[in-house]
Amino acid sequence: MIILKNIKIKTLVLGAVIFTQLGTISHASGVWGVDKIQGDNIYQTSAMLSEQFGAYDTAILVNLDNSNADGLSAAGLSGAVNAPIFAIKKDSIPYEVSSKINSDNIKKVYVIGGETSISKKAIDDLYYGQEVVRLYGNDRIETSYKVAEEINKITNINKVFYANAWSGEADTMSVASVSVRDKAPIIQTNGKDIPFTENIESYVVGGNTAMSQSIVDKTQSQRLGGTDRFETNKKIIAKFYPNANKFFITKAYDLKDAMISAPVANKLNSPVVLTHYGSDKGILKGAINIKAVGNVTYQITEEAHEASRGATVKPNNRALNAGTYLVGKDIEPGEYLITSNKNDLGYYEVKNGTSSSADILDNGFAQPNAYITVEKGQYLKIQGCTAKVARFNPLPSNQTSIKEGMYIVGKDIKSGEYKIQAKTGKSAYWSLSKNSRANDNGKLLANGSFEGTTYVTLQDGEYLDLKDIMQAVKVK
Repeated sequence: MIILKNIKIKTLVLGAVIFTQLGTISHASGVWGVDKIQGDNIYQTSAMLSEQFGAYDTAILVNLDNSNADGLSAAGLSGAVNAPIFAIKKDSIPYEVSSKINSDNIKKVYVIGGETSISKKAIDDLYYGQEVVRLYGNDRIETSYKVAEEINKITNINKVFYANAWSGEADTMSVASVSVRDKAPIIQTNGKDIPFTENIESYVVGGNTAMSQSIVDKTQSQRLGGTDRFETNKKIIAKFYPNANKFFITKAYDLKDAMISAPVANKLNSPVVLTHYGSDKGILKGAINIKAVGNVTYQITEEAHEASRGATVKPNNRALNAGTYLVGKDIEPGEYLITSNKNDLGYYEVKNGTSSSADILDNGFAQPNAYITVEKGQYLKIQGCTAKVARFNPLPSNQTSIKEGMYIVGKDIKSGEYKIQAKTGKSAYWSLSKNSRANDNGKLLANGSFEGTTYVTLQDGEYLDLKDIMQAVKVK
């Protein structure tokens, strides 16, 4: 299957207003402070970013409410058509975005994803007669093909990136600003094989677990990958931005901000650095300008500030003991791994306040562990257990069975079908959730009780919780 052809079309660029939120004072040994580009929500943040993009007459719309899937391939298109990426809702275009794209300047709008992602009702919110081009496939892999074909209609393609569509989102975001700069498609794959090759400069993004060596060999690509998202991100920046001294930073485990930042980061010749509390930020040493996009916490911006001056950031491995912690003051917002103490049945609870009328947002037993994601202003209570910031190592290649506990598919265990065996004489329990956020009442995807055995099929990104089981074995 050949999807790239050498066709080139010029695009028209009209005027727009350039807006800078804050000016950073810098000196030779690092920045004095970190700029913030943050709206009240992802929609407003994308609109604010567009104000720093420069002149454009085309816009790209993606729906990031439930996943990043449809937007994974939008970066290369952004570079080809000189367009910022805007986040919108499924059935409407929020006011902050509408005010940017409903103007005489905007002549064309690309919609990434089918109507289950962005409905016709949302497109009806475009009222200036803009030309609308919808690009989508049956899944994120096919969508990436459609986007690549559109890029090829507009410009000569001389570079392509290959990434894992299901477990390589962080890798895709790390290369996104390069994709914009070089008008290079990001082709999503299943991580095992692709049905075509292109005789151009190509890169496989991700380690051996995410992207097989067979893809590297088949496409004659250079691999860009590390042991985790931070090392991969650092290698990509070193490869494509060897002399960078201006950077964007975004959250490493919520990649929406990284996606919408890529077009503007390219305009300012600034790579996007994925950051987390305690992550290695050595790439920022000597920076003269750092912009934090989205809800990057104060602690992370302080670490970035110090890293620009050469300070070494040590990973935060401190274990929280029994007690109640105010998120944003006592502990950093983010995802935590709760682990029961030996011979204890650990318990955790998240509330939105401390009064008698405060709501319990989430609670449960860590048996023997659980994941929970908490936000600023919430209170995390733990007893009979400890909590640590969740960190992940590459999956062992020979891992086929697990015991009871909570697992993140794609990080702790592999996706696929599992046969689960209950403890003798026990009624066992399993559940699947789409995330670990304490305040998401709709995160449960499926659950059930059973005796004997049952089967469950798992997809990357899901959270599997198993109680009173003997073991679960991967069967396919």
